[in-house]
Amino acid sequence: MTTNVIDIAGWIVCSTYSTIPAFWLMVHPFIAYWRSQRSNPYKVLAPAWILMWVLAAVASAPWRLTLLYDAPYARLLAIPFWRATAYIYFGGQRHFSLNKIIGRHELEPERHDQHLVISGLHRRMRHPLYAGHLCTMLGWCFLTATVATFALTGFAIITGIFLVRTEDAELERRFGSEFREYKSVTPAILPRFW
Repeated sequence: MTTNVIDIAGWIVCSTYSTIPAFWLMVHPFIAYWRSQRSNPYKVLAPAWILMWVLAAVASAPWRLTLLYDAPYARLLAIPFWRATAYIYFGGQRHFSLNKIIGRHELEPERHDQHLVISGLHRRMRHPLYAGHLCTMLGWCFLTATVATFALTGFAIITGIFLVRTEDAELERRFGSEFREYKSVTPAILPRFW
């Protein structure tokens, strides 16, 4: 019974987290459109994102309790991923204000300071928050070992590849040569430790 509760918790978390790249793919390629809207773009974006959660959960529900493998010791692999998550989320806290996390800097540039952050965790990787999300999902994959969590994580990785490309293009338009130089020496997700 406890295992089922953990499996369902992992499925719910991964159903939500797996949609983060898809949500941002609604924003970054269409940033000019969202900025031009008179009404708050979150009136459309927030319900659309919630709908994505529901669709991800419904699509993966048949496999939420189906194990991909049964190796109890593999569950311990969740620990390093969640430690990395905690380090990224809390170590980068000063760079991840709520306004940045929900995209107000992108959607309302006239109301928020616009500068390229290249210090702290951003010195090691361009998209540390996405790395944190990925580590969270991978932790749940190893803890639950369900087909659903692995499938949802795979979906997040595929959409995440497109997201990083579109976000990098948008950052290059905003910051020009400063971003191009930063991008040339800083990896997107997997950090450099040297």
